[in-house]
Parts: sequence; structure tokens; C-alpha cells
Amino acid sequence: SNGRVLAIEPEERNFASLCRAIARQRKQSIIEPILAAAAETDGPLHLKLNPYHPGDHKIADSGIPVTGIRLDTLLSERGGPPVSLIKIDVQGAEARVLAGGRVAIARDRPVLFIEIDDDALAAMGSSASAVLSDLANLGYEIHGFDGSTPTPALTPEAAKKRLDKAGAYLDFLFLPCPEPADATSLTRP
Repeated sequence: SNGRVLAIEPEERNFASLCRAIARQRKQSIIEPILAAAAETDGPLHLKLNPYHPGDHKIADSGIPVTGIRLDTLLSERGGPPVSLIKIDVQGAEARVLAGGRVAIARDRPVLFIEIDDDALAAMGSSASAVLSDLANLGYEIHGFDGSTPTPALTPEAAKKRLDKAGAYLDFLFLPCPEPADATSLTRP
């Protein structure tokens, strides 16, 4: 009942739309919109805009300037509140976001809901196999979806096979195992 949502959006038009939706639903007391790009570093980044799809903008070497922020910095600035869920869909920069949130992930062991796209991850210097293995090594169970139902736990290899069979991206649910793990293996891609 006292939970909050930090909604991170780096592109100004999408951010304005997010703010309007929050106001329309009267959720300002629980949803805080943040104009930034979640990443592994704090500071200036660039966002390559897709003129045909507002949900397909990507961190890139060139494009519009945006502010990058680590999840750990964002949480520290707010007094380090506990985190129960992190949702990541950032067009291939998922490993970068995870690297920027390694303290919170180690401390709170949140549920993670992550879009995995091997081609997009490769374009950012990572891979589906690396992300899946890193999270499994951190003590997370990997679950896919059959319709809207999570699958039984998958190995990183089985999750990668599901991804390859789909031929596109898939969403995965990562549930923390009872034993805590060390998040230092979440490294920059």
C-alpha cells in the first residue's frame, strides 16, 4: 500500500505522454516519472530515435543527448528504498541497466521482468546467453511464458533455445532463489 513506481523514460515526447497518463489516472502520489536513460553509468548519453516507432529508441554513439542514470544512483538519491520489481525493456541495453543496478539487486533480490533480444543485446556488446547466465549465477530462476502462465524454471541454455525458436525477442521472468548471491558479476557489457 505504500509502494512507489519509478518510471524512467529518456525521450521527451514519450516522457510528456507518460506524465499526462499519470495525471489522467491521478497516480502522481505513487508514480514518479524520471526523464533519463537507465544505464550502467551516470552522465551524458545519446539516444537514437526511431522515427517510425516511439517505443524503439536506443542508446547509441550518436543521436539526441540524454541523461544516463544508474538504478543504484536513482535509488540512493531517494534514500535507498527497497525494490521488489524491476522491469527492463530497453532495446538491447538490458545488460547495461542491470550493471547500473547491481547494488539494489544484491541487496533486495527483486523480481526481474526483462525483454531479451539477442540481436539487440549483441548490438550493445552483450548477448542473451550472457544475460541469462549472469542472472542464473546470481541465484535467479528463469521463467518464460506459455500464454500468460510462467513456465517451470529453465536453465540458461533452455531459455536461449526458446528465444532462438521464437526468432525474435521474448520476455522472461527472473525469480530470486532463496539463497542470496553476489551481484558483482553483473558487469558492463
